[in-house]
Amino acid sequence: MRVHFERIGVFASLLMFLISGISHISNPFSDVGRLSKAFPFALNDNQAAFIIFLAGLAEIVAVILIMCDLFDDGKLNTSKSVYAYIFLIFFTITVTILFYANPFTGVFKQTGTLSNITTTGALLVGLSLALGNSPVASFVPIA
Repeated sequence: MRVHFERIGVFASLLMFLISGISHISNPFSDVGRLSKAFPFALNDNQAAFIIFLAGLAEIVAVILIMCDLFDDGKLNTSKSVYAYIFLIFFTITVTILFYANPFTGVFKQTGTLSNITTTGALLVGLSLALGNSPVASFVPIA
């Protein structure tokens, strides 16, 4: 039963990255202005769109790697999952700094920052599961 809850939790925490990645791949020019404004150095529209496209692609690949590992045998037990989680954690921290708590532009958006801190926490729990250190395992009796 615990495995089902872990699968649902992992999927729920990754759904945002899947939707975001698909959005960025399908229309990389949608956030060009936002990225160019947040970056500490100048980017033209094509450079910004290329970065957005690559970020979207990386988000999708990371989600697919984690989900394939999870649904293969019900566990997150390959190094691919660990690296995918580490990537998503650093990606989320980078996005938070650029768009929501940017020291270069003086921007601070509380809701976006807190949302991404929560997402980072969920990713850290997923990483813990991938490393075999489930924080849930010690609290939930196994039937």
